Amino acid sequence: MSMNSYRVWQSSILILLVITSGCVSGNAVNDTVTVTRVVDGDTFKVGEKYIRLIGIDTPEKNEEYYNESTQILKNLIEGKEVVIERDKKNKDWYGRFLCYVYIDDIFVNRYMMDHGYAELKTILPNDKYEELLNI
Repeated sequence: MSMNSYRVWQSSILILLVITSGCVSGNAVNDTVTVTRVVDGDTFKVGEKYIRLIGIDTPEKNEEYYNESTQILKNLIEGKEVVIERDKKNKDWYGRFLCYVYIDDIFVNRYMMDHGYAELKTILPNDKYEELLNI
């Protein structure tokens, strides 16, 4: 491989890495994705990737209101296109992508709190909408 070909190849790899470094799939802070499955009240899947809603916490399995919080998120976003927005930290300690989520004109993270199925849970450095979620 000539030095020129090597540089073109190297540049192509760098561009590919930049393009795929968004919240889940794209090159921007906001991506539109299709939700393939809701896991629980604050986690869902897009393809094989898990996404965790930033700034909130919902009941875990075997806790009161787990089924209700999971169902409300399913009704809202499962099988639908949503817009995801990241904050400062891209993933949590479980490898899930951390995002704020919107469907139509609904801020899903806040919606879960407004309907009583989530509590505020700020984990720094992801505090972009802490004040909005803490109303």
